[in-house]
Amino acid sequence: MLLKKHEIYDICNELNLDYNSIKYVGSGNNGDAYRINDKILKITTDNKEVNTALSILNKNINGVVNYYKVFKFKEYNVILMDYVTPLEKYINIKNPNYLNFVDDLMNEISINWGKINNFNEYINLVNDLFDYSKKDIFYTIVVKLYQLYNKLKQLKHNPDFHIYNIGINKNNELVLFDFNKWWIHK
Repeated sequence: MLLKKHEIYDICNELNLDYNSIKYVGSGNNGDAYRINDKILKITTDNKEVNTALSILNKNINGVVNYYKVFKFKEYNVILMDYVTPLEKYINIKNPNYLNFVDDLMNEISINWGKINNFNEYINLVNDLFDYSKKDIFYTIVVKLYQLYNKLKQLKHNPDFHIYNIGINKNNELVLFDFNKWWIHK
Protein backbone atom coordinates (compact mmCIF):
# COMPACT_ATOMS: atom_id res chain seq x y z
CA MET A 1 0.00 0.00 0.00
CA LEU A 2 1.27 3.42 -0.93
CA LEU A 3 -0.45 5.45 1.77
CA LYS A 4 -1.01 5.08 5.49
CA LYS A 5 -4.54 4.91 6.94
CA HIS A 6 -4.45 8.48 8.25
CA GLU A 7 -3.49 9.74 4.76
CA ILE A 8 -6.40 7.89 3.17
CA TYR A 9 -8.60 9.37 5.88
CA ASP A 10 -7.38 12.86 4.89
CA ILE A 11 -8.18 12.18 1.23
CA CYS A 12 -11.67 10.93 2.14
CA ASN A 13 -12.26 14.11 4.15
CA GLU A 14 -11.14 16.29 1.25
CA LEU A 15 -13.51 14.45 -1.10
CA ASN A 16 -16.35 14.32 1.45
CA LEU A 17 -16.34 10.50 1.35
CA ASP A 18 -17.19 8.21 4.26
CA TYR A 19 -13.86 6.78 5.44
CA ASN A 20 -15.70 4.08 7.42
CA SER A 21 -17.13 2.68 4.16
CA ILE A 22 -13.75 2.25 2.50
CA LYS A 23 -12.71 -1.21 1.31
CA TYR A 24 -9.31 -2.07 -0.08
CA VAL A 25 -9.71 -3.47 -3.63
CA GLY A 26 -6.14 -4.19 -4.62
CA SER A 27 -2.80 -2.95 -5.86
CA GLY A 28 -1.31 -2.71 -9.31
CA ASN A 29 2.10 -1.79 -10.66
CA ASN A 30 1.50 1.91 -10.05
CA GLY A 31 -0.83 2.18 -7.08
CA ASP A 32 -3.72 1.10 -4.93
CA ALA A 33 -7.49 1.08 -5.36
CA TYR A 34 -10.21 1.42 -2.74
CA ARG A 35 -13.96 1.12 -3.05
CA ILE A 36 -16.18 3.59 -1.24
CA ASN A 37 -19.82 2.72 -1.93
CA ASP A 38 -20.35 3.36 -5.66
CA LYS A 39 -16.95 5.02 -6.26
CA ILE A 40 -13.35 3.90 -6.68
CA LEU A 41 -10.50 5.88 -5.19
CA LYS A 42 -7.23 5.22 -7.00
CA ILE A 43 -3.91 6.30 -5.57
CA THR A 44 -1.35 6.13 -8.37
CA THR A 45 2.09 7.20 -9.49
CA ASP A 46 1.21 6.66 -13.18
CA ASN A 47 1.23 10.10 -14.84
CA LYS A 48 -0.17 8.72 -18.11
CA GLU A 49 -3.24 7.41 -16.29
CA VAL A 50 -3.63 10.76 -14.55
CA ASN A 51 -3.41 12.67 -17.83
CA THR A 52 -5.98 10.35 -19.37
CA ALA A 53 -8.26 10.81 -16.36
CA LEU A 54 -7.90 14.59 -16.64
CA SER A 55 -8.85 14.48 -20.32
CA ILE A 56 -11.99 12.45 -19.50
CA LEU A 57 -12.93 14.25 -16.28
CA ASN A 58 -16.68 15.05 -16.09
CA LYS A 59 -17.22 14.42 -19.82
CA ASN A 60 -19.53 11.37 -19.56
CA ILE A 61 -18.05 9.68 -22.63
CA ASN A 62 -20.21 6.82 -23.83
CA GLY A 63 -18.46 3.51 -23.11
CA VAL A 64 -15.94 4.97 -20.65
CA VAL A 65 -16.14 5.02 -16.87
CA ASN A 66 -17.02 8.41 -15.32
CA TYR A 67 -14.22 10.30 -13.58
CA TYR A 68 -15.08 12.92 -10.96
CA LYS A 69 -11.89 14.29 -9.46
CA VAL A 70 -8.16 14.12 -10.08
CA PHE A 71 -5.66 15.81 -7.80
CA LYS A 72 -2.22 15.61 -6.22
CA PHE A 73 -1.74 14.36 -2.65
CA LYS A 74 1.87 14.58 -1.53
CA GLU A 75 3.85 12.80 -4.26
CA TYR A 76 0.85 10.71 -5.32
CA ASN A 77 -2.05 11.24 -7.68
CA VAL A 78 -5.63 10.63 -6.58
CA ILE A 79 -8.40 9.67 -8.99
CA LEU A 80 -12.06 9.38 -8.03
CA MET A 81 -14.26 7.48 -10.47
CA ASP A 82 -17.36 5.28 -10.64
CA TYR A 83 -17.13 1.73 -9.40
CA VAL A 84 -17.77 -0.89 -12.07
CA THR A 85 -17.93 -4.64 -11.59
CA PRO A 86 -14.92 -6.06 -13.42
CA LEU A 87 -16.03 -8.15 -16.38
CA GLU A 88 -14.01 -11.20 -15.32
CA LYS A 89 -15.70 -11.13 -11.90
CA TYR A 90 -19.16 -10.78 -13.50
CA ILE A 91 -18.49 -13.72 -15.85
CA ASN A 92 -17.08 -15.88 -13.05
CA ILE A 93 -20.27 -15.33 -11.07
CA LYS A 94 -22.56 -16.07 -14.04
CA ASN A 95 -20.61 -18.90 -15.66
CA PRO A 96 -16.85 -19.36 -15.14
CA ASN A 97 -16.66 -21.58 -18.25
CA TYR A 98 -17.04 -18.48 -20.44
CA LEU A 99 -14.06 -16.53 -19.12
CA ASN A 100 -11.64 -17.92 -21.73
CA PHE A 101 -14.20 -17.52 -24.52
CA VAL A 102 -14.76 -13.86 -23.68
CA ASP A 103 -11.03 -13.26 -23.33
CA ASP A 104 -10.44 -14.85 -26.75
CA LEU A 105 -13.30 -12.85 -28.27
CA MET A 106 -11.89 -9.59 -26.93
CA ASN A 107 -8.51 -10.50 -28.38
CA GLU A 108 -10.14 -11.06 -31.79
CA ILE A 109 -11.94 -7.72 -31.53
CA SER A 110 -8.60 -6.04 -30.77
CA ILE A 111 -6.93 -7.73 -33.74
CA ASN A 112 -9.80 -6.67 -36.01
CA TRP A 113 -10.23 -3.19 -34.48
CA GLY A 114 -11.79 -0.84 -37.01
CA LYS A 115 -12.41 -3.65 -39.52
CA ILE A 116 -15.75 -4.76 -38.04
CA ASN A 117 -18.30 -2.46 -39.67
CA ASN A 118 -21.65 -3.84 -38.53
CA PHE A 119 -23.30 -6.31 -36.21
CA ASN A 120 -23.62 -9.01 -38.89
CA GLU A 121 -19.86 -8.95 -39.56
CA TYR A 122 -19.28 -9.14 -35.84
CA ILE A 123 -21.65 -12.08 -35.32
CA ASN A 124 -20.04 -13.88 -38.26
CA LEU A 125 -16.66 -13.43 -36.55
CA VAL A 126 -18.10 -14.78 -33.30
CA ASN A 127 -19.76 -17.73 -35.06
CA ASP A 128 -16.50 -18.62 -36.81
CA LEU A 129 -14.67 -18.72 -33.50
CA PHE A 130 -17.12 -20.02 -30.92
CA ASP A 131 -19.90 -22.48 -30.34
CA TYR A 132 -22.54 -20.91 -28.12
CA SER A 133 -26.26 -20.67 -27.56
CA LYS A 134 -28.03 -17.36 -28.08
CA LYS A 135 -29.96 -18.07 -24.90
CA ASP A 136 -27.07 -18.00 -22.45
CA ILE A 137 -25.01 -15.35 -20.68
CA PHE A 138 -22.26 -15.60 -23.30
CA TYR A 139 -24.57 -14.24 -25.99
CA THR A 140 -25.50 -11.32 -23.70
CA ILE A 141 -21.79 -10.53 -23.29
CA VAL A 142 -21.24 -10.93 -27.05
CA VAL A 143 -23.91 -8.29 -27.73
CA LYS A 144 -22.66 -5.97 -24.96
CA LEU A 145 -19.08 -6.21 -26.26
CA TYR A 146 -20.25 -5.20 -29.72
CA GLN A 147 -22.12 -2.22 -28.27
CA LEU A 148 -18.98 -1.16 -26.37
CA TYR A 149 -16.78 -1.72 -29.43
CA ASN A 150 -19.11 0.49 -31.46
CA LYS A 151 -19.03 3.28 -28.85
CA LEU A 152 -15.24 3.22 -28.52
CA LYS A 153 -14.68 2.91 -32.28
CA GLN A 154 -16.43 6.27 -32.68
CA LEU A 155 -13.66 7.88 -30.63
CA LYS A 156 -11.13 6.91 -33.31
CA HIS A 157 -8.78 5.33 -30.79
CA ASN A 158 -7.69 1.76 -30.22
CA PRO A 159 -8.13 1.09 -26.50
CA ASP A 160 -6.35 -1.54 -24.45
CA PHE A 161 -9.39 -3.76 -25.05
CA HIS A 162 -9.14 -6.84 -22.87
CA ILE A 163 -11.15 -8.55 -20.18
CA TYR A 164 -9.30 -6.90 -17.27
CA ASN A 165 -9.97 -3.33 -18.47
CA ILE A 166 -13.71 -3.68 -19.00
CA GLY A 167 -16.43 -3.55 -16.36
CA ILE A 168 -20.19 -3.41 -15.98
CA ASN A 169 -21.56 -0.14 -14.61
CA LYS A 170 -24.69 0.45 -12.55
CA ASN A 171 -26.74 0.76 -15.78
CA ASN A 172 -25.66 -2.78 -16.76
CA GLU A 173 -23.53 -1.43 -19.64
CA LEU A 174 -19.96 -2.41 -20.40
CA VAL A 175 -17.43 0.40 -19.97
CA LEU A 176 -13.68 0.77 -20.32
CA PHE A 177 -12.19 1.59 -16.91
CA ASP A 178 -8.44 1.11 -17.21
CA PHE A 179 -6.30 3.06 -19.64
CA ASN A 180 -2.87 1.43 -19.50
CA LYS A 181 -2.10 1.97 -23.17
CA TRP A 182 -4.89 4.23 -24.32
CA TRP A 183 -4.95 8.00 -24.41
CA ILE A 184 -7.90 10.19 -25.35
CA HIS A 185 -6.85 13.39 -27.09
CA LYS A 186 -10.00 15.53 -27.02
